[in-house]
Amino acid sequence: MIDKPKITQGTFEVDLSIHFGNLEKPTYVAISKGKEVWIGGISQTIKKEIKKIAQKSGKTNLFQAKSYAQAIVAIFKASGIYPQNVLVDRDYTGLEQPIRDTIKEVFSQTEDDFGKITDNSMAHIGSWEANNKSRKSNYKLEIESSQIKSGQGLHKANLRAVSPGVITEI
Repeated sequence: MIDKPKITQGTFEVDLSIHFGNLEKPTYVAISKGKEVWIGGISQTIKKEIKKIAQKSGKTNLFQAKSYAQAIVAIFKASGIYPQNVLVDRDYTGLEQPIRDTIKEVFSQTEDDFGKITDNSMAHIGSWEANNKSRKSNYKLEIESSQIKSGQGLHKANLRAVSPGVITEI
């Protein structure tokens, strides 16, 4: 748990540019509230490292959803936001619970839901503009720590957001 700042009222929308399973390109996760947008980018090198951690734990099926959730948490933490409500795009249908659990580990009072983020959402626009290099990300996402519990198959690669958010890999 992080120290709980004042809860920021309203709903934050979350979308990503490219799935975490695409190891050939960076992924950008964007969070928006109204016209405000916070974007975190994760390089393909970091995604490959996280996948290796997941493979060692035998939880490769959760690698993408858990990475997505960790990115969401890292961006909120770096931005100093404790969200009241989060609407996460349905990029990982069937894996909503691991995403929800990861968010709730840090933001226990946040209400989360999953739904379609529209093409005119600033989260959608922000993630794709960062992907197309027409907008810079606010944060670069890196591995902060990783954990693999022997016999339990727990995959956990905590991400942290650092500035500036320029991803140089292609």
